[in-house]
Amino acid sequence: MRSTKQIGLFALMSEEAVGKGVRRFDG
Repeated sequence: MRSTKQIGLFALMSEEAVGKGVRRFDG
């Protein structure tokens, strides 16, 4: 099982990546 810290970091990075993708898509 992964540690809560790793899961939190992964979620944060994913959220940031999604945000960047949305911004890029919106132009």
